[in-house]
Amino acid sequence: MAQLSYINGFAVTTSGAIVGANPSPFNAIQLLASSPNSDYLTSGALSSGSPGEFGGLTGMTVDFWFQADGLPGSDLPIIRGPDDTGDRQWKFHFNTAGTIALGVRLSGTTYFATSATVLSLNTWYHVGGAWDGAANTVRIYVNGVQDGTTAGPGALTAIAASSFASGDTGSMLVGNSSATMKLQFDELALYRIFIGASRMSAHYTAGTAMGLNVQKPGARMISILDRSISHAAPRSLQAGSRNVMECYFAGQSPLDELNRADAAENLDAMLFVARDGTITFLDANHRSSAPWNASQVTFGDGGGSEIPYLDFSIDYSEQFLVNEFNVTRSSGRITSSNTGETQTFSDATSISSYFKHSQSELDVPVIDDADIATIGAALLTKYKNPMLRASDLKLSCGTPAVTEAIFKREIGDHVTVKRRPPGGGSAISQDFYIQKISIQGTPDQPWTASFGLSPL
Repeated sequence: MAQLSYINGFAVTTSGAIVGANPSPFNAIQLLASSPNSDYLTSGALSSGSPGEFGGLTGMTVDFWFQADGLPGSDLPIIRGPDDTGDRQWKFHFNTAGTIALGVRLSGTTYFATSATVLSLNTWYHVGGAWDGAANTVRIYVNGVQDGTTAGPGALTAIAASSFASGDTGSMLVGNSSATMKLQFDELALYRIFIGASRMSAHYTAGTAMGLNVQKPGARMISILDRSISHAAPRSLQAGSRNVMECYFAGQSPLDELNRADAAENLDAMLFVARDGTITFLDANHRSSAPWNASQVTFGDGGGSEIPYLDFSIDYSEQFLVNEFNVTRSSGRITSSNTGETQTFSDATSISSYFKHSQSELDVPVIDDADIATIGAALLTKYKNPMLRASDLKLSCGTPAVTEAIFKREIGDHVTVKRRPPGGGSAISQDFYIQKISIQGTPDQPWTASFGLSPL
């Protein structure tokens, strides 16, 4: 076996970190349309039997981690072996439909096995491709599972010595100079034998067990829970709630990992655990999705359809005011194009009015510096000015309508609060999200409730 890792965009023949493994460095190569976006295995000529050349063998396997942020305009070769008289001995294609395919050239004809799985954008996948000479079959694997096959009869012809010039003809290439999207690869491994489904599954499992943070937060939470030892029934954690039992597995705390996944959202994701152990996760875009993108109930003092409240607390405070954020990506996400240096975001008007209030956000688990800019801008928008808001709403279960409105509410619900100035004038209306619920009961008395409110 010869294994390649890509560290800061350069190919080396030593083993590197599994993609996204923590605390090992993030070593995936990133190939951009606006910069050199293909990389040769070596800068000089190869020879027969070198990594990437499989001529004369009865089996071969290539596996790697891969993600892209867009679909190609035409089927795009992304990893290619040496040239075999005008075509590649073997090559992986990322197709317009979002599928992945391995083509192997056998006795002058290229046979493609294409995945049934359509790869989601901006998501890491473990991809494997193999030619099984004993069964005359080309196989493609996605996330450890065989996902497509095609008959592949013939022999892998060795590349002629005259073809082993440096550059495009004789070398194995990663990436594509015609790509119009960002391509990322990690842990490219080459095997001069056929590797079957059980070992491919083990490779995928080994990577995900170490690198759960390569996934988007919602999917990562599912993986964390699925790899925890629990007596709970099979479950998945998405926007909603599931009952799970907190426990620990080798080297990691599920609760810590869940909190890191929550923190990976650019905006205000919500992760909360009820007293009975029920975990609810609402990802960053939940506020733009039904039912949270519309107010579900209006509390006010105007009668009609408004649910009456007893009282509310007004918060005008600089306690949460921050007008300078120093944001640093996790050291495990440093690549050649993203140095991981601290970036500062500040608002001059707020600093002039309220003095400087600084806060540092360290070890933010994102990949690109551009993501840090998004986070810094969002934080400033939310915290650069003092808050003037209804922070605590008090209600009484005195009527069926109020009681129903109280007990239907959950953390994260979108509600409206209307207030009418005592001296007259237009109603002041503001939308909030419920961030805390407290219900108190007294025998023979209407129950009371308190909703802690967070501004949009």
